[in-house]
Amino acid sequence: MLRHLCRLALWLLGSSAALADVQRCHASRVQASVVSSCQAQHHETLPEIDPSTQILLLNFNLLSNISASSFPRLERLRKLSLGCQLGGSLSIGEKAFEKVANITFLDLGGNRKLSLQPTALAGLQQLEVLLLDANGLDETVLEGGYFQDLVSLKRLDLTGNQIKRLRPDSSFQGLKLLAFLQLRLNRIKTICGEDLTHLGGRHLSLLDLSSNLLSYRDPWYNHSCPSPFRNITVETLDVSSNPWDVGSAERFFKVMAGAQVWHLKLQHSGAIGRGFGFNNLQGLSASTFSGLSRSRVLSFDMSHGFLSKLGPLVFSGLPELRALRLASNQIHEICGEAFAGLQHLWTLDLSHNLLGELNTKTLQSLSSSPLLHLNLKSNHIGAIQHNALEGLRTLRMLNLQDNALSRMLSGRLPALERLLLGQNRIKDTWGIGKLSTNLTFLDLSSNRMQDLRGLWNELRGIPALQFLNLSDNLISRCSERQDRAIPKRSQLRVLDLSQNSLNIIWNAGGCVDVFHHLDRLTALNLSRNNLQTLPEGLFQGLVSLQALDLSGNLMAMLPDGLFQDLRSLQPQQHNIGLVHTTRSGRCKLPCIDLAVEMSSFKFGSPQRAMILIFLMPATVFYLLLTCRTEQASVLNFPPPLPPLSTLWSPHTFLLLLAWVGLQAALYMLPMGKVTEGIVLRDKSRLQYRINAFHAMGVTALVVGAGLAAGLRLSYIYDHFLQLAFSALLLAFGLSFLLYFKSLFAPETTLAPGGNSGNPIYDFFMGHELNPRIGSFDLKYFCELRPGLLGWALVNMAMLVKETELRGSPSLAMLLVNAFQLLYVVDALWNEEAILTTMDIVHDGFGFMLTFGDLAWVPFIYSLQAYFLVNHPQKLSLPMAAGILLLNGLGYCIFRSANSQKNTFRRNPNDPRVTGLKTIPTATGRRLLVSGWWGFVRHPNYLGDLIMALAWSLPCGLGYCIFRSANSQKNTFRRNPNDPRVTGLKTIPTATGRRLLVSGWWGFVRHPNYLGDLIMALAWSLPCGLTHVLPYFYVFYFTVLLIHREARDEHQCLRKYGLAWQEYCQRVPYRIFPYLY
Repeated sequence: MLRHLCRLALWLLGSSAALADVQRCHASRVQASVVSSCQAQHHETLPEIDPSTQILLLNFNLLSNISASSFPRLERLRKLSLGCQLGGSLSIGEKAFEKVANITFLDLGGNRKLSLQPTALAGLQQLEVLLLDANGLDETVLEGGYFQDLVSLKRLDLTGNQIKRLRPDSSFQGLKLLAFLQLRLNRIKTICGEDLTHLGGRHLSLLDLSSNLLSYRDPWYNHSCPSPFRNITVETLDVSSNPWDVGSAERFFKVMAGAQVWHLKLQHSGAIGRGFGFNNLQGLSASTFSGLSRSRVLSFDMSHGFLSKLGPLVFSGLPELRALRLASNQIHEICGEAFAGLQHLWTLDLSHNLLGELNTKTLQSLSSSPLLHLNLKSNHIGAIQHNALEGLRTLRMLNLQDNALSRMLSGRLPALERLLLGQNRIKDTWGIGKLSTNLTFLDLSSNRMQDLRGLWNELRGIPALQFLNLSDNLISRCSERQDRAIPKRSQLRVLDLSQNSLNIIWNAGGCVDVFHHLDRLTALNLSRNNLQTLPEGLFQGLVSLQALDLSGNLMAMLPDGLFQDLRSLQPQQHNIGLVHTTRSGRCKLPCIDLAVEMSSFKFGSPQRAMILIFLMPATVFYLLLTCRTEQASVLNFPPPLPPLSTLWSPHTFLLLLAWVGLQAALYMLPMGKVTEGIVLRDKSRLQYRINAFHAMGVTALVVGAGLAAGLRLSYIYDHFLQLAFSALLLAFGLSFLLYFKSLFAPETTLAPGGNSGNPIYDFFMGHELNPRIGSFDLKYFCELRPGLLGWALVNMAMLVKETELRGSPSLAMLLVNAFQLLYVVDALWNEEAILTTMDIVHDGFGFMLTFGDLAWVPFIYSLQAYFLVNHPQKLSLPMAAGILLLNGLGYCIFRSANSQKNTFRRNPNDPRVTGLKTIPTATGRRLLVSGWWGFVRHPNYLGDLIMALAWSLPCGLGYCIFRSANSQKNTFRRNPNDPRVTGLKTIPTATGRRLLVSGWWGFVRHPNYLGDLIMALAWSLPCGLTHVLPYFYVFYFTVLLIHREARDEHQCLRKYGLAWQEYCQRVPYRIFPYLY
């Protein structure tokens, strides 16, 4: 059913496109295979197919007849899917696939009324997988010789048909490789005698007979039905969800006598067992599984049923059993000899049943078994008799979570290594040291323990303990010191004390030495303990600690020297969130900027980082290839990727290296001033040479000289894909070198946001904050030089190419070039402002920034110009004027907001920002709450967005916002007394700095982002309104800035604390006034 619903949904999605124009199959390359997708295109006959196709998808069409003449000769075809045709029926003629005889996979499933000629599959000697599910087929398909040529067949799926009899014909003798036979959801009632004769000598990995009508209810089956499984070995036999009762199941197992079945599934058998409180059905007995005594069953899954009582010797017919799963039944009573005869049992799962107690007889019969794992989770066990588990001397893992135990287990389990007792009612751990001295993992979470010292006294008897979970208890007192204490060489690695009341203990001065001997502890969780402060010397001796979680507490500050005894404290995925509760009861969330900042996965998880590593390059090529197509529609199937031999060009790669080398040489020239960056974590300041604008001038002269010497700038357009591929290789190569270099970097130089300990995530985010070779700062160089200047050069190349093709550049192309050149010039002129951005201050230099700087910026930001070369757009003068105004607005917001911010950050007394309103923060800094920064929280982002819109329409309002907001910020940072910002209002912070709350920064919190987005829109508008593709930059930039704004908010909350909360109240809008 699920498969049909999924197919229907896919067909509905594809049908709208199918009706729009004449459909053609979309060819692409997936994992070195050529795939032709013709799905959901309303084909009534086979369309034209690329001869090189290896995988052909024809699902969800209107094909009604497949014959030998249907296919062209496709010698390379390996996989063919014809599933779920929507015409009502599908007929497969004689030798229908003789022209595609090399296929190894054939899907004919979901066709409801499938008609197969006896020789329909003739000649498919290479076929390994055949799907015939949900086709309305009866037993004739097994008895009519349809599969006689399929000598390579490994899997046959006949799920969901109308088969009433399982009697394969003699042609199955030739299917020597058949391993998976799936017959689920059919109507098979019995299998007897000679039914499986032609499967003799076969070793089946899976025989799925679940959800049929197997019952064997008539007594005569016991005598007149010889075993059909003679000379057959089945790894997994699934007979779940059949109408079994105990009697019919017993008869079936006797019919199976001698069959070699390794894994048996009998799940969801509602009539086997009486159920709790009923007596009208028969329960299991010693004879129920007696027929399996010679079958060598190794695992038996009888979960999700109605078993209520396990009688004596009930599983004695399974002497070779290694694993028994009885989870999710209604078992409430186990007789003393229930498991007798299981001399080889390793795993027993009794979870999610109704057991209320364990006495000495309950598991007595397992004392002779080599039991390793016992799962009793989610029962109702409230009492375990003394020594009830005594005989389980080989047991290594015991799970008693989610029961009703009020005291610790007693007895001896000498081999026990993992004990899970979470979600019980245990009040103390008395006697646990006697239970097992080999415990390495102990879960006591969600119990009722109170005495921290008492716990420690008992746990000293478990010297091997490495993981201890005590979260969500009632720990709130510390008994008087006793002679015994944690051994000085404790093996404990992970300790979770979250969700307790440790504040009561430490406020009273108790148990401050609780961690002193845990010199191997690497992770400590103290979150949600109502802590307002931490006692001095608490972490003395924690020399190996790497992860510390203090989130969800009530601390306003941490005492000096708290971490002075720690040798290593590496960022992990826990943030230290500190909560301050006011008298009015309202909670505010300031965060303390610690000497060692704890990091989190800013991009979700390492898995998401891995996806982005491959998704970002794929997006570049998808957009560039789509831009080259006639329709340039992002809704169409992606165009095929050119062969690798055409993408790789040593000449273009050397040309790219020469470009990067030129910019590196210009960066090293002793021109321009040298300035210092912000204070780093180790209290140092790095020096930066500010000469990007000079480099742009020299680059322009070099390019001009090249043009005068006959250089064809249109070469960039002609080899655009090769250049993008070369940039991708360069980004990957540099990223690997950066990560390798970071492994040997001092700890103080590592990035807060890319120091998670996960190599994939750190490779993506950047492990080192400011990697340098001598005085050459790699991140700072890549941030503005090769990519941003390359973007301007690419735009110019597109303008030259359009001139070559059409005689003169279009007005749209001129606007796009002008707007984006203005953005580049502005960025280079205000180069110093980048030193206070998140990219430089917080993010490491890894694949994210490397790929963004070297590949994404020059090849995606120039998408509008590239689009206009392939798809010229006529632009009227009124439209051009409107776009100019829009871009101007974006730039004004962007520049003035950033200027306010940067000026204020560098010198709050600069006359240009002294009049801005500010809010004081706990760090001594101040937050701007006037100007653009009093309008929205991120006016620079607002300007960015307006510019992004205009670049895609093209660009004026966004630039005004962008430039004025940034000017306010930069001027205020440099000199708050600067006349240009003296009228801006500010908020003082606890660090002595001020926050702007007037000007652009009193309008929205990120006015520079607002300007950016307005300009981005202006860049796209010259490309017209008929295509979505040129507006990709606007959509992407909006998502990027909203994500960055969220990270900005988090960082500001940590840095400014309560002042940032006041700022957010005074400036409620983040980027878009009155919207967001």
